[in-house]
Amino acid sequence: MIRPPGLGWVQASLGALSGSPAVFPQNDPDKEYNMPKDGTVHELTSNAILFLQQLLDFQETAGAMLASQVLGDTYNIPLDPRETSSSASSYSSEFSKRLLSTYICKVLGNLQLNLLSKSKVYEDPALSAIFLHNSYNYILKALEKSELIQLVAVTQKTAERSYREHIEQQIQTYQRSWLKVTDYITEKNLPVFQPGVKLRDKERQMIKERFKGFNDGLEELCKIQKAWAIPDTEQRDKIRQAQKHIVKETYGAFLHRYGSVPFTKNPEKYIKYRVEQVGDMIDRLFDTSA
Repeated sequence: MIRPPGLGWVQASLGALSGSPAVFPQNDPDKEYNMPKDGTVHELTSNAILFLQQLLDFQETAGAMLASQVLGDTYNIPLDPRETSSSASSYSSEFSKRLLSTYICKVLGNLQLNLLSKSKVYEDPALSAIFLHNSYNYILKALEKSELIQLVAVTQKTAERSYREHIEQQIQTYQRSWLKVTDYITEKNLPVFQPGVKLRDKERQMIKERFKGFNDGLEELCKIQKAWAIPDTEQRDKIRQAQKHIVKETYGAFLHRYGSVPFTKNPEKYIKYRVEQVGDMIDRLFDTSA
């Protein structure tokens, strides 16, 4: 629970240099029932960011307190006096700023480790990826909207790029969940049919299984992932569009190749969706109201 900020709050919060116990509670076991069922941001993340944002109101005080708690070697901060003003006050201010930056980075680092641990309790790796994606995106947006990103950059100049890379990695992990759908309709292991040549029973059955596998997988994933959430509109649209492009292109090629092949007397049983219908289904992902 984040307390209203004040001098006493700053002193208590900075007491544990590895991260505030108020931000990282010890009695918060990693269990799936404690996690957001739709993969949205955990309360721990919003509390940690609020803690850091409140700390901004006491930058000078917090920096001075950190400087008084350590002699510099604790954090191994590369501060060359020649990089700063020759005045003692200017040196002290720069030193305190670097200490505060390091402290904030330690809190963010501990938060990331905590989130990674929590993400592992999800049984579905794709939902775990959505949870981490939402978390990293939330953190990055919060840092960018405040002076926190400038403070973080004092000691970690690549932090912003690192968060963006983490976000992209989670998108790629999520996209792999669709391979079990698209693998049914990729060209590998599919026979090449000559026009006018009658299909064998084995070949007809193979095509039926590919269509059925794709249909079942598509319906299952859309039903499950419709209940997940990506609050950031831009990110949600980006992920939908990327997935829609991949699936529509793969399905379109498969349908073009086998849609007119006489593999069944009941084609509507297996060719259940047009390409555009598949796209519409993916457009309804991450939206319980759709």
